[in-house]
Amino acid sequence: MADRMFVVLESCAATGRTLTLAELAGQTGFPKSTLHRICWKLVELGALESRDHGFAIGTKLFALGSMSPQLRRMRAMSMPYLHDLVVRTGWMGNLAVLSDGRALIAEEVYGTAPSLPKVIGSTVPLHAS
Repeated sequence: MADRMFVVLESCAATGRTLTLAELAGQTGFPKSTLHRICWKLVELGALESRDHGFAIGTKLFALGSMSPQLRRMRAMSMPYLHDLVVRTGWMGNLAVLSDGRALIAEEVYGTAPSLPKVIGSTVPLHAS
């Protein structure tokens, strides 16, 4: 059951918008009845939010991920360096960690130069980090 829940969560997270049950069924291959049970359980747990036209990632996942002791230490240690980098360049600086062969963006600091959309929690290819 947990593997199915993660498939649903990853599908919702990948789009960055509200997904209907029909869209989730198309992306996951799960029957709508199964998705209905999974999504409402995830809403009950705070991992998904129910919206007018479907489901979107909830804030509880961010809160849980932010509680990782290793990640919290790394973020705290990197902040002075990220701020210094941003002050010197005027550009955005971010902290990434290796995750499944990709760079997982764990922290961002913005400067005065035009910046990209916020990407904390997303992954990028290693060559792009």
